[in-house]
Amino acid sequence: MVVPTLSSTTVARKMFPCLIVERSNEGFRLRGNFKLKRGQIVELIADDPTDSVRCEVIWFGKPGSQQLGEAGLQMRPGKGTSPRW
Repeated sequence: MVVPTLSSTTVARKMFPCLIVERSNEGFRLRGNFKLKRGQIVELIADDPTDSVRCEVIWFGKPGSQQLGEAGLQMRPGKGTSPRW
């Protein structure tokens, strides 16, 4: 089983394992242990880093909500908008 990885695209690149809860033509809903900001650009990587997807954080679960630990990502235009996975 491949565990997708969420990677920050900032200079101090950090990688976090995550679970893809839902996928659509526009993006993903993820679950994991990460701290994201709305508007942040991240990269979703499955097993092959060359087949990664650049996404923008649209929403994230607030403390005390049922969505805590989840985030909504929208795929960005360009390389990696149609992953093979």
